[in-house]
Amino acid sequence: MQGLEEFDFGPEAPDTATMVEERTDLTLWRPNHGFPGGETLGAFQARVSATVTRLVSDYLGRTVVAVTHAGVIDAVLRWAYDLSADSNWMTEASLPNASVTEVEHWPMGRRSDGAPRFTLVHRVGDVSHLPRELVTEI
Repeated sequence: MQGLEEFDFGPEAPDTATMVEERTDLTLWRPNHGFPGGETLGAFQARVSATVTRLVSDYLGRTVVAVTHAGVIDAVLRWAYDLSADSNWMTEASLPNASVTEVEHWPMGRRSDGAPRFTLVHRVGDVSHLPRELVTEI
């Protein structure tokens, strides 16, 4: 689905091998940070949040399955906890390849006397469906 693509580092970002080795991504933690020609973290969060909000609206009460990358899942978790696109990006989840993250959301609250917006995170980075030898971090 358009809108759930991974963070766009842009053409001037270091190559992937260098970024993994140097963990350049860890220096990108403020909403206005990004590489020239790429997305900022704030723009990335805003894009993912808008997409998930639209999915909730379009498929209210239905189950939606999305296959995506770890950065998007981190952004979805930030959306789930109602962290705005302009807040500092200071956490990430451990999300092994082929893991399952499950989020349930009530945009108008779960109960009439409860919070006006309610999200339940059932599991994050779950690999219990995989044989142990297939579990990898990257």
